Amino acid sequence: MKKAGICSVVFLAVLIWGWNSLQGGVGDWTIQTVDDYQVGGGLGQYSSLALDGSGNPRISYYREQLGRLGYASWNAGTWTLESLDTGEDDIGTFTSLALDQSGYPRISFRAQSPGYNLRYCSWDGSQWNFQTVFTAKYSGEGNSLALDTLDQPRISFIVSSSYGASGNLRYAVWNGAQWNIQTVDAGGAVSGYTSLALDSAGHPHISYFRQGSPDALIYASIGDGTAWTLETVDQGSAVGMYCSLALDSAGRPRIGYYHGSQPCLKYAAFDGAAWSIETVDAGGDVGRGVSLALDSSGCPHLSYQDHLGEYSGNLKYARQRGGSWIIQTADAGGDAVYKTTSLALDPDGNPRISYATINEPQKLKLAEYDFPPPSASWIYDYEGDGTSDIAIFRAATGLWAVRGLTRVYFGGTYDQPAPGDYDGDGTTEIAVFRGSSGLWAVRGLTRAYFGGIYDLPQAGDYTGDGTWEAAVFRSQSGLWAIRGLTRCYFGGASDLPAAGFYGGDNLKKIGIFRPGSGLWAVRGVTRLYFGGSSDTPRPGDYDGDGTFEAAIFRPVSGLWAVRGVTRRYFGTSTDSPVPADYDGDGTDGIGIFRFNSGLWAVAGLTRVYFGGNNDLPITR
Repeated sequence: MKKAGICSVVFLAVLIWGWNSLQGGVGDWTIQTVDDYQVGGGLGQYSSLALDGSGNPRISYYREQLGRLGYASWNAGTWTLESLDTGEDDIGTFTSLALDQSGYPRISFRAQSPGYNLRYCSWDGSQWNFQTVFTAKYSGEGNSLALDTLDQPRISFIVSSSYGASGNLRYAVWNGAQWNIQTVDAGGAVSGYTSLALDSAGHPHISYFRQGSPDALIYASIGDGTAWTLETVDQGSAVGMYCSLALDSAGRPRIGYYHGSQPCLKYAAFDGAAWSIETVDAGGDVGRGVSLALDSSGCPHLSYQDHLGEYSGNLKYARQRGGSWIIQTADAGGDAVYKTTSLALDPDGNPRISYATINEPQKLKLAEYDFPPPSASWIYDYEGDGTSDIAIFRAATGLWAVRGLTRVYFGGTYDQPAPGDYDGDGTTEIAVFRGSSGLWAVRGLTRAYFGGIYDLPQAGDYTGDGTWEAAVFRSQSGLWAIRGLTRCYFGGASDLPAAGFYGGDNLKKIGIFRPGSGLWAVRGVTRLYFGGSSDTPRPGDYDGDGTFEAAIFRPVSGLWAVRGVTRRYFGTSTDSPVPADYDGDGTDGIGIFRFNSGLWAVAGLTRVYFGGNNDLPITR
């Protein structure tokens, strides 16, 4: 640790491009100090975070200056801090916290004095109860706690031959009367941290770091039998030195880990047959102190350190959406993270991260982020912030470029862009429709065949469940086909598709605009006349009431006419109309894209240049 006042604090906001991720800034992260040096002697090392059923945080951690195990709980708008005392000189490193079915805390930890051995404590509603799990000296490093369906504790931990040395991996099981200890890896080379999870049958799964030639990230599991199976997930210098394991709903392991030789943060997922590994963040020395959690959709979230030097670092957070990683700097103050982070998701999937600062006076902190309300079902929002993003598709090369976020290649010359929220996670996935074969390809998610050469893609949320369905309109016959839902005939060869969210029920409705007569027909909702033969239909929510209005753009004069809302002139005959909610206020703004210059102009809001003559603007 570095003493306060010796170094200057470094403030950095890092934006890295060029790999499969979308980069975000600090955003709306809230940072609060839970415990600090001046108040109670808390330093916050080895913190472990859990949330109760209401999302209230509980944190176990080491209070070094007192030599005690610390426990912090948030109740009724204030923190309650406890120092747990066993009468010994120094306890509380390598803490791991779990809450039982009553919401009571259980903590595994190491007692430094005497003996460096593994301990366990539990709160019964009136007092703390302590046990010694393993009496051998130099046991308990890197321990990880999980509770089975009966709230019986299970603990993975390392037993070493001497202080700071590598050792063997052990697994402790409490049967209600005593601790049974198993040896998982007896090779004597296990070091650092372990991570334990139990599947629905109560079988243990452990990730850990094994030193050797080369070093390796190891995954250990035991099924219905009694023998442990050990697998090498990845290997190389310092690969897996920090790792965190979680199981998806099918019990398949996912591991976030530090790849020290590159260095970077990686993510490994097992599909039942093989491991797939991807780089999450390669923007510097990132990935130390990693912690992994899966949300209700099985999407991974990771907290970790951006290591800037011996006494400097930032707290970062990554989540996967639509095959891409969205990365944020949660604490950019340059004084995070010391050793570890601990991540938990609240009932709404919002991340909460506990961590210790690096320099004295050290502090235990909690970082919190609340995702914005879900985007309107019709906007293209590639990062989940509730705002339409400026984006283009370049068919000649398959380039997708989303301003300020990412550039990727997906699709090609004969494809039509068909982005949408196909997995219901509140963010837009890049997708194409290939009429020649009927292929729908959603990047990082799925490939399916639906429709054909004469069809126009009309994907949207036609059921109101928050997930988009593939859909097509076949103008030759008036056929509307929504995959897995319905086929009907509505409109004909002279009609333009004008499907939208009419009626205020958040369901996309089948609709057409007939230029020859100005007819708007929305299936099951309305028929009206608005506009004419030279107009381009651009329905949208122009007044923020959650319902689409009939609207047209007249290229010959630049007229925008929104039925019952407004008439104004904006744009010219060379412009493409691109209305969208560019500022996240719930109202579509009038906008144009000018092909010959790449100009995007949004009335009353902004003018920027992005894209060019061969690009298709993608906003609706």
